[in-house]
Amino acid sequence: AFHNKDYYVERTIEVAASLLRELFFLRQEVALLVNGRFDGVDTVLSVDLGKGDAHLTRMLSELAVVELSKSIQFRDVLAEHLKGISWGLSLFVISPRLSQECVQHLINAYHMGHSITIIQVGPEMSKGLSLWTIGFQSYYAEHEATLIQLTRL
Repeated sequence: AFHNKDYYVERTIEVAASLLRELFFLRQEVALLVNGRFDGVDTVLSVDLGKGDAHLTRMLSELAVVELSKSIQFRDVLAEHLKGISWGLSLFVISPRLSQECVQHLINAYHMGHSITIIQVGPEMSKGLSLWTIGFQSYYAEHEATLIQLTRL
């Protein structure tokens, strides 16, 4: 069943929070980049690479209050922030929908030596987004009660 945009934004936030928590338990350094609305203002949240309890708490606290951005497009945020990142990072992109422009930015990042994992959360499960053949990992996240199931695309 299709839901409104806020439903998919909430699902996206849940998947992101779960992934951050898992990476925390694996003692990985993580960063967070979100286009969203905080206190009624559209902005880009960028939390630098780090690890530890305080770092995780900050990221989860920010995710707890983010709302859907009305004016900042993810493709623009992605294009800007991919310019200055270190070589060889693992990028996890969790989104209800990815435009062709976003996918192209991610292909460029992959060619620069980054590992790419895409997790789709929205209603339009795009089988055409399966990018395993070029080295991406792509999944669709389904929510059932308190569980998140990832299905490989």
